[in-house]
This record gives sequence, structure tokens and C-alpha cells, in this order.
Amino acid sequence: MSKKAPKVYIIKSTQSKTCYIGSCSNYLSIRFYQHKYYYNKWMDGNDTHNYSSFLVFNDDPEAVGEVIEFCGKEEMKERESYFIKKYKEDGWDVVNINDAVIDKERRNARMRQYYLENPEKYNKRAMTYYYLHRDKILEKRRKEYAKKSTVN
Repeated sequence: MSKKAPKVYIIKSTQSKTCYIGSCSNYLSIRFYQHKYYYNKWMDGNDTHNYSSFLVFNDDPEAVGEVIEFCGKEEMKERESYFIKKYKEDGWDVVNINDAVIDKERRNARMRQYYLENPEKYNKRAMTYYYLHRDKILEKRRKEYAKKSTVN
């Protein structure tokens, strides 16, 4: 099986039975690096990301990542939920906060609520993005307008 195939993985402490279980379709080394990178940024005071995997790195900065199982992309989240439950039953301190299988409607409702509670954060992000990419955005709009003008 390809290392880039969908998989369920574990990030586990070498000091205790603390672990985080996740799933991804990318290389595990890349996904593990993302967890570690955002943990280090979080430790430096940048709270743009806050993963429950940080609890494993707090317990053991030298935590390791391993593939538990390769699976199909469509069953990845169900298998992740299965292994979260299994590891808890086996006595592991599984730090996952969110359920892997969350229906789209519930997730979208949560995102809408967060946006309504933090509009200034999103407005600032949108304005910053616009000013950093203004030329590209305007050029794209010009092309779209020109395309619509030639169609009519």
C-alpha cells in the first residue's frame, strides 16, 4: 500500500499511555510535522491552531507517530472513531476532543455560530487577504468581466 494512501494514525507519548488518533490521506510524516509545527507555534504564543494532539506533546516533546491502519478514504473517519474507542478500552489516555465522524450540517452550524461570535476576526482576515492579494483579485475580476462581456 502506498504511504500516501488514506490511513488512521496515532501520535503517542513514549513516556506514558497518552495518545492522539487521527486520519489523513497525505504522507504521515507531513501530517505529523503539521501537528508538531502548530504545537511549537502555540508554545510561542501563536494560537491560530489548537489541536488536542498538543496534550501529547506537552506530556512528551519526543512523541512518535505511527500508522495504525491503511483504509479507504470513504471509511477513514469511521475507522478513526473505531480506534479512538478501542484505545480507550485498552486503557490509553486518548486526548481527542472531537468525534471523527461529525455530520456536515452540525459542523457548518458550529462554524456559523463561531463566525457570528467573532465577526471582527473574520473581517480582519478578509481585509488582510484582500490587501496582500489585491492585484491578483482585481486581475481575476477583470478577466471574468471580459469573459461575460464577450458571451453576451
